[in-house]
Amino acid sequence: MRFDNYSLLVNFITSDKKLRRKYSENIKIDPTMFVGEHYGELEGGKTYLFVMEKEPGKYDIPYLKFTIFKLFDAAPSFTSISNFSIPFQVNKGEITYIGEIKINEYAQNNERIITLEDKFERDKNAMKNRFKMVNWDLAVNSKLELVHPNGDEKISNY
Repeated sequence: MRFDNYSLLVNFITSDKKLRRKYSENIKIDPTMFVGEHYGELEGGKTYLFVMEKEPGKYDIPYLKFTIFKLFDAAPSFTSISNFSIPFQVNKGEITYIGEIKINEYAQNNERIITLEDKFERDKNAMKNRFKMVNWDLAVNSKLELVHPNGDEKISNY
């Protein structure tokens, strides 16, 4: 495991700044810090399931931030990727599946850092076991789309 924290921005698409701020959010994934192990629910701990309740509308995931906490350093270091977009539509009365977002932490030149895979049935069944009070029959497999506007994405430090 290369990073201690992962954060995905889920962006509500609108020209209204107040609504964008209200309906956008960050999804944070915090593996076991300093131990170097993932503890997700699937794929040997490497896949984390997450659910968000969102207002109907258009959204995208345009940004991913990685954090490294250093044992004897007060300030963490941050790395980000922003040259991609995962657009999706949320419809009233539906549960929208956006896919398995795979992050290649050790990507070499010419390798994709982010890929998207359709694991709808596997993930739906895992969600049924984890969130028993939700009617997963309302889940729909959205059009999975990963957009790289400039052809590739790069990890940048800031």
